[in-house]
Amino acid sequence: MPDRGGGLNVKRGARGNPSGLRAGDPNRWLAALLSLLWPGLGQMYGGRWGKGLLMFFGQAANLVLLFATVGLLSVPALWLWGIIDAYAGAARAPAAASRRPAASGGSQTAARRA
Repeated sequence: MPDRGGGLNVKRGARGNPSGLRAGDPNRWLAALLSLLWPGLGQMYGGRWGKGLLMFFGQAANLVLLFATVGLLSVPALWLWGIIDAYAGAARAPAAASRRPAASGGSQTAARRA
C-alpha cells in the first residue's frame, strides 16, 4: 500500500481493521499489563502456558532468592522480560477459536466439507 501522506503507512487487516487483529486475538497491552502484575500471567493469557508457568514460578523463586541478595538483578530482569515477551507474544498468538477444543462427533467437520 503506497504512503498517502503523513509518513505513516498503515496496513489494513481483515475488514479494514487497522490493528490487523481478529476477534478473539489476545490484546497486546492486556498481556503486557498482566505480566506487569506478575511475570507469566501475560504469557498464560496469550495461550503459552509452558512459558507462562516457567516465568510465574521462576519469579517466585527469584523473590525467595532476593532475600539472599542473589535476586537483586534477576527479579527486575525476569519481570521486564515477561512484560516485553507477553506484548510481543500476543501479536504472534493464534486466534482464540483455534485454541478451543473441537466439538465431539465431528458433525461440524462433515458439514464444512459438504
